[in-house]
Amino acid sequence: MPTSSAGSPAHQAGNRVADSLSAVRGSGTPVAMRSWHFTRNGLREDPVDFDTLRGLARDGRLDPARDLVWSHPMKDWAPAGSIDGLFAAPSDPPMPTTDAAGPVIASGPVAGEDGDRVISVADCLKRGLAITLQHFGLILLVGLLFLGISIGAGLLLNPQDPEAAPRDAVDALRRVASHFLSVWLALGLTRIGLNLVDGRRVSPMMLFGEWDKLAKAFVASLLLALICGAGFLLLVVPGIYLLLRFGQFMAAMVDRDLGIRASFARSSEITRGNRLRLLLLVLASLVVLLAGLLALGIGLVLAWPVVWISWLVAYRWMDRGRAAAMGVAS
Repeated sequence: MPTSSAGSPAHQAGNRVADSLSAVRGSGTPVAMRSWHFTRNGLREDPVDFDTLRGLARDGRLDPARDLVWSHPMKDWAPAGSIDGLFAAPSDPPMPTTDAAGPVIASGPVAGEDGDRVISVADCLKRGLAITLQHFGLILLVGLLFLGISIGAGLLLNPQDPEAAPRDAVDALRRVASHFLSVWLALGLTRIGLNLVDGRRVSPMMLFGEWDKLAKAFVASLLLALICGAGFLLLVVPGIYLLLRFGQFMAAMVDRDLGIRASFARSSEITRGNRLRLLLLVLASLVVLLAGLLALGIGLVLAWPVVWISWLVAYRWMDRGRAAAMGVAS
């Protein structure tokens, strides 16, 4: 039976934190691959991966003492500052130098810092072309499957019968079903594209493999349409800005299994400093598609995949840096 030697409530709380951290270290799943729940300013946020959580800590948006984190199989919530590797360790003091010229200041971006995540439109397109040519057979198969389903569903959900009486309720349901299907296929295409960029296994059946994200992606896509639509109604420029800022939500949702709010926040974060370049990528994509159209339309078979992959290369670059986007081992 328990005795009074268990200690004070503070001591017991410390033991619970220690047990939780031991459980994390002892589990087989790497810390970086788990979903992490956390609180900020007393409010519980959507789960994120460890890299995103570390980014919040780095940006000063996570308090090491007041904010709490939890991940399976932890027994209890723990202060954010108690998680190994979440907050940067204090650096060693600089070594004294007798060089009269003074300290040397490094120039240029450091890998992993924000400067490494500023995209190059030309490099994104080059990488998109290289991946497309390398996996053209698989991409063509996925494209045919996508087109077949889209056309078949379009014929079923939008029958062209001029004698049919209009039925507003039925037509509305058809439009909702059509949008659900479009979002579902877009999620699958995003997963396939990210795996191609990352050099991971790809199967055409991955086109149907993101069911668990369909509901939140559907809601998020409607929210983005409403936000950007309002921006375009007010002035064209705000609509373009909002689309560039939040347009990476689906890639973030698929890549990091984020919720609606977290995926919009992640898109806003990684596109900071890149929005003008993303606009240039839009224009470059239109040029590529126009060139494919002018080549008797056959060129679109190559142009569409290049543009699709190039945008996911851009996402990976903004999310993890140039080396990850270019397939360079870091």
